[in-house]
Formats: sequence, structure tokens, C-alpha cells
Amino acid sequence: MKRKMVMLAIMLSILLIVPATSYQEDMANNSYRQRKSDAIATTSTSNGNILYVGGSGPDNYTKIKDAINDANDGDTVFVYDNLSPYYENIDVDKSISLIGESRDTTIINGNGSWAVINVTANDVIIINFTIQNGMYEGIHIYSHYNNISHNNIIKNGWDRIYLDHSISNHILWNSIISTDGWAIHIDYSNNNVIANNIIDSNERGISVMYSDNNQIMNNTISNHTLEGINIWTGNNNIISSNIFSDNEEGISLCSSGNTVSSNSFYRDGIIIFSSPNTVINNTVNGKTLL
Repeated sequence: MKRKMVMLAIMLSILLIVPATSYQEDMANNSYRQRKSDAIATTSTSNGNILYVGGSGPDNYTKIKDAINDANDGDTVFVYDNLSPYYENIDVDKSISLIGESRDTTIINGNGSWAVINVTANDVIIINFTIQNGMYEGIHIYSHYNNISHNNIIKNGWDRIYLDHSISNHILWNSIISTDGWAIHIDYSNNNVIANNIIDSNERGISVMYSDNNQIMNNTISNHTLEGINIWTGNNNIISSNIFSDNEEGISLCSSGNTVSSNSFYRDGIIIFSSPNTVINNTVNGKTLL
């Protein structure tokens, strides 16, 4: 009975990302949607195997990395919370779905390792974890077409999420909170979607460097000691429909050719160091930004 409930939980967890992959379809990358649809179909129809970590099954694993080592592309690794926290640093080098039982109680503690999770395979799904205590990074992504959704990413060193030479990833519905460092670092990475996240109390919210055609939408970005978003270098990035509050600066634009539209700013705003950029339909403290 419990395995059947887990199967249902896995299917529901995967379905949680479906609205995101079709979110603002005219803006999303077609090849990403096709690849992710294939991944969802594979997991939800159980064409791949399900490997269990924790729980009470006779063949269940006690370490997440051991289950990943035995997994194949298309498999799902489901992690129960009864052995949490899992003191591991994990390399995801296969196209798998890594799903926790509950985002608040299924904890992966990097215990001071460089990064808690390194993602080097394409088409990886990571859902429902608290990811904490990496020395430098919570999740380091050096691959493409991945989905990181519904996680708590907290108490990591410099970057909570580092997109490193990566394309067409979706970072969705995460809570990314700390007291220092950068929440999301996008570096030499194009065509990514950052949407519906709560990003709070880091040094800097989102930093974009040498990266183009990224979409940053519908996030709540608050209480940063530097910028909520800084576009250092990059073109054709879209910052839309976000809520900014109590950052030292809401948005800092140091590069040209980007669009900032329909954002709401409270007790912060926009600083523009480079032009031209398109800045339209934004409000500051409820008043239209001229």
C-alpha cells in the first residue's frame, strides 16, 4: 500500500512541473518543452525503475548517491524522509528524477562539501528537498534541460544555485533563503527560465553574467543587501512581473538590450548604467515608474 502511495506521490510531483513547462508558452524554448515532456511521460508511466532511499523496504538504499550509482537514464530515485538529514554531496550524472518525500523534511546536508548537488547530466528533475550546507554552492548545474522545482535551498556558501555554461533549465517554485552570497548565479548560460521563486535575504538575489535570452518572471525578491537582480553582461534577458521589496537596489542594469516590464518595486527601484534597454509598465510604491 505504501509503495502505491509513493507511486502516486511521484506522479503528482512530476505533474507539479507541467504548468511551468508550458508557462508563457510563447516565451519558452520549444526543444526544452519537448525534452521535458518526454521526461515527464517516462516517469509518470513507470517505463523506468523506481529506486527507494530510506523507508522500510528490504531492498531500499540508505544513501542517495548509492541509488543514483545503480540508476539508469529514465529512472526515478525516491527519497523518504525517515533517514533525514542525509549527509551527502551528490553527483547526478544520469538523466533521472530525484524526488523527496517532503520539501521541508527531506533534507540533504552537504556537510561543508563544495556543492551539495552537482548536476552534469541533461534532463534531470530535482523536486521536494531542503538542500543546505554546501561550502560554496547548493546546486551546481553544468548541463542542459533540467528542472529544479519545489525545493528549499538554504544555508549554502556563495551560490544557492549556480548555472554554469547551461542552457534551457527551469528553476521554479523554490524558496531560496540565506544571509550571504548570491541566490542564483547565471554564468555563460542562455535560455533559462527562473520563475515563481521566493528569493530572500541573500547578499544578491540573481546575478546574470555573459548570459542571454533568460526569462526571470513572477518571483518575489526581497531583503538583499545588494541588488535583487543584477544584469552584469547579457542581452535579450526578460525581467517581468516580479515583486521587489527592501533590496538595496531592486534591479541594476549594467548591460544593454534587455527588457524590464510589469514589475512592482517597494522601497527600492531600478538603476540603469547602460542603454538602450526597454523599461515599461513598472511601478514603484504603487506609482507608475516614468
